[in-house]
Amino acid sequence: MSHSSAAPAVPIPPLVAIDALRAYMAWWVVVGHGLQLTGLGAGAPAGWGPVAGQAIGLLLRGDTAVHVFVIVSGFVMAHLLSGARVSYATYLGRRILRLYPVYAVCILLAVLVMPFYVAAFVDNPHAAGGAMRLDRLAHQSQDLLWHVLLHATLLHGMVPDSLLPYASATFLSPAWSLSLEWQFYLVAPVLMGLLARGRVRIMTGSVLCLLMLQVILQGQDRVHWQFDSNLALAIGYFLLGMLCRIVLTRHRQGRALWPVLCAALAVVPVLDRLAVLIWLVWYAIVLWEAGLIRRSRASGPAATLLAGMVGAMAFNPVAVRLGQWSYATYLVHIPVFAALVGSYGLWVGPAQMQPQITAAILLASGPVIVAASALLYRWVEVPMIRLGRRGDRSWGGRLNVPGSQAVLR
Repeated sequence: MSHSSAAPAVPIPPLVAIDALRAYMAWWVVVGHGLQLTGLGAGAPAGWGPVAGQAIGLLLRGDTAVHVFVIVSGFVMAHLLSGARVSYATYLGRRILRLYPVYAVCILLAVLVMPFYVAAFVDNPHAAGGAMRLDRLAHQSQDLLWHVLLHATLLHGMVPDSLLPYASATFLSPAWSLSLEWQFYLVAPVLMGLLARGRVRIMTGSVLCLLMLQVILQGQDRVHWQFDSNLALAIGYFLLGMLCRIVLTRHRQGRALWPVLCAALAVVPVLDRLAVLIWLVWYAIVLWEAGLIRRSRASGPAATLLAGMVGAMAFNPVAVRLGQWSYATYLVHIPVFAALVGSYGLWVGPAQMQPQITAAILLASGPVIVAASALLYRWVEVPMIRLGRRGDRSWGGRLNVPGSQAVLR
């Protein structure tokens, strides 16, 4: 599986700001899920005022955070595939070792704490969506073999809920996006070849056809998914991220940017507008970090304040470190919430659960989530990444995607 090579490789430096963005998006999801256990899952009480209501509503938009994650995934995968000279088997081996071990550990944890999950997320009278989760658990038990097989292959997100109810969300609901990620990994080299060849017609035609598929699938009502867990439903987000990364390569190579920019603009109308806005703001920081936007020579309090804010948000070591742990954070927070809040619920009984005490427990769970994420990163994620690199020579074949050499992990 190969493509003809293109312009000479021009390396892009590692982009620290991407890790910081991952941290913010992961913790956005964590906070949103926590709010759902405190009686705020439907929004702030009327007496809190419009500002508080809007803030709570924003924090509950975890789907937007996931959409940003998906854009970032497209960007990073294009970064990794740019100029890659590895076999397709090596590429898939690396990806599965990057994705599967932490996923498997967190699925196991979720199964082990299931009684606590029921107490925290189902029986808790203040939890949002308790009836839906109870129905999901019933279908999980009824169709257990199918759910196990689909989750074992990371293909559970492909199956419509209209065919297998809650296919994408059993065992550990946030893992639906892991299935989406795996589907993308399977075809990402092909997509990169189509987008990075430099032929405007091929790139434009590919983008338009894929967007048409997304729009058609979203507009029909014969089959449906609870989340955008099928690749065809979320392909636009991946495309936007990939195209934004290709801009960096073409700029470094002195090639025209307008075809890629036009393709990226064509993607935007079918996407979550807030997710796109967040990404574009952060993309400007990425361009600045990569040296494609010159640092302003402006001086004065306003310029100093802006530079300080950007540095504090995008380059501070705490955010970067949390971003490195963000994959584990995204998955492990549900078992942690279940264990801690569920223990409280089982101790006092569902009728005696108080939202204020639940909120205090959720705040206390923050350090536990951070510690669990760090441990999973250190003892599961990193060793498996290293194993993938050591196994490079054992897989044959070649994969040649044109562009610049990859430098991100």
